[in-house]
Amino acid sequence: MQPTQPASTSPISGSLATALVRVAREHRVLVSRGLADLGLHPGQELMLAELWNQDGLSQSELATRLGVELPTVVKTVQRLEATGLITRAKDPHDRRVTRVTLTDRGQGLRAAVEAVWTRAEEAMVRGISTRDAEQMSKVLEQFHRNLSTTRHTRDENMG
Repeated sequence: MQPTQPASTSPISGSLATALVRVAREHRVLVSRGLADLGLHPGQELMLAELWNQDGLSQSELATRLGVELPTVVKTVQRLEATGLITRAKDPHDRRVTRVTLTDRGQGLRAAVEAVWTRAEEAMVRGISTRDAEQMSKVLEQFHRNLSTTRHTRDENMG
């Protein structure tokens, strides 16, 4: 008979945050595979989605909407431009601003990218009631607000 291992007392291994990280990792793997079939890398679809919702955003606006730093946006824009999915140009009213617009090819990927995300969402909620999934979504949004507020408060206190 094998001795049983003691239950972990670590605040990390059995935490809710660890569970969220594991779910996010599996979701990313699943989405990444579908995106690879479309010639995209993880994260690029998030920028495309912002542009599908409002084409012609500035790089700064994209950084704010995506919650990332401007250099991250610049690098992603360069990569998407190299693949012919977007173009960038100086704003005619303010030459300091670079606007990002979708090409026809970039517009044409929308349905396929959304299908990848839909399949991942369906796999994730399989066996879970619509009501429970909606409640989980609300709880996750509250988690996000709580952590974002904590981060911003900490940044303000340190700056």
